[in-house]
Amino acid sequence: MVTIEPVLNIDDPRLLDFLDHFEEEDLGRAYWQARIDHWWRRNPWFEEGKPAGWILVDEDRIVGFLGSIPYEIQIAGKRFLARSATTWRVEKEYRVHSEKLLFAALDACRETALFDTTPTAVVEAMLQAFRFLHLPHPDRLTYVYTNRFDHFIESCQPRPLLRKFLRLLGRLACRCAFRSKRSKDDSVEVREILEPGGELDTLWEKTRSQHPHTRVRSRVALEWYAFGPPPFRKRLFGAYREGVLRGYALFLEKGRWFRCLDFWIDSDSREVIGPLLDEATRWAVCRQFVRIEVPHYHPEVARHEWNTPGHEVLENRWPAYLKSSPALIKEMKEGGSYFVWGEGDIGC
Repeated sequence: MVTIEPVLNIDDPRLLDFLDHFEEEDLGRAYWQARIDHWWRRNPWFEEGKPAGWILVDEDRIVGFLGSIPYEIQIAGKRFLARSATTWRVEKEYRVHSEKLLFAALDACRETALFDTTPTAVVEAMLQAFRFLHLPHPDRLTYVYTNRFDHFIESCQPRPLLRKFLRLLGRLACRCAFRSKRSKDDSVEVREILEPGGELDTLWEKTRSQHPHTRVRSRVALEWYAFGPPPFRKRLFGAYREGVLRGYALFLEKGRWFRCLDFWIDSDSREVIGPLLDEATRWAVCRQFVRIEVPHYHPEVARHEWNTPGHEVLENRWPAYLKSSPALIKEMKEGGSYFVWGEGDIGC
C-alpha cells in the first residue's frame, strides 16, 4: 500500500538513495547531499521537526518525493514564511499518486504561499489546472553578447591551434574595449560584495515599501541564497554613492552564461543602474563569459546602452507559479508585485 509521509529527518538514507538512483539521472550522491545541506541544513528558516518535503512510500521504500524549501517573502508589507516546491520525482509505476504530494504541500501553505518556479511542461499544466497564479514578471529580457568573435571562429572551423590563438585574440580585443569605457557618473562606485554585511539590512529596510509583494532581501536572506558554498555561490555587485549602498545586481554563473537573478535598486537612486550594469558586464567579459542575460526589471535596463559586440531583446517566458490563500492573492492582484528570476529554487 502506498502511503504519504512528511520528511522529518533530512538524514534519512532512503531519501539520498532515492534521489541518487532515480531513473536515468546520473548526478551523483555528492550532488544531492550538497542540495540537502543547502536547502535545509544551512537554511535559516528551516526548523527541525518541520517537513522538508513529502515522500511516497511503498513497503518502506521511497517511490516519490517533493521537496519544500522555506524562505521569507512579504505580501502587503507583511512577512510570511513561504515555501518553494523542488525536485518533484515519482517512479513511473507510481505516478498515479503524484498529486498526493502536491496536496500535502498545498495543505502546509494554506495561510502563506507555495512557489513552483522550475516546473516541467507536464507539471506546469497541472499547476494551471489547480489555478496557480502565474507570477508577474518582466515580459522582456536582453541577451548581451560579449564576444561574437567566437561564433565567427567556429563557423570557419580552423585547426585547433589556430582556433585557440584566434579566441585569445578576440577576448583580448573585447577586454580592451570594455576597459576603455568608464561610467559617465564618477560619483557612483560599483564593486563586488564579497561578504554580507549590515548595509544590506539598511538598504532593505529603506526600500522594502517600494514593492509590497516581493521576497525578503535582508542580510540573512542574502547570506543564505548568495553566499553559500559552490555551486550555490553567486556574484553580488553593489552600487554605492557617498559610501552608501544604493542597490545591487545578483548574478549566477551558468557555464559561460552570466544570468541576472535579482536586481534591487533604491528608487531614489536610479542613476546607479547604468554603472551597475557596466561593471557587471566588464567583470563577465574579463572572465570570458560569452553571454549576459538581464530581464528588464526596470525601464532603465531596457534603455541601457550596452558597450558590447551585440545584444538582442527577446520575450521573457518564465514558467513560475504561486498558490496562496484567496486573501493574499487578492492583495497581490491589486499591484505592487516584484518577482525576479531568483524566486523559488532557481539558483539553489
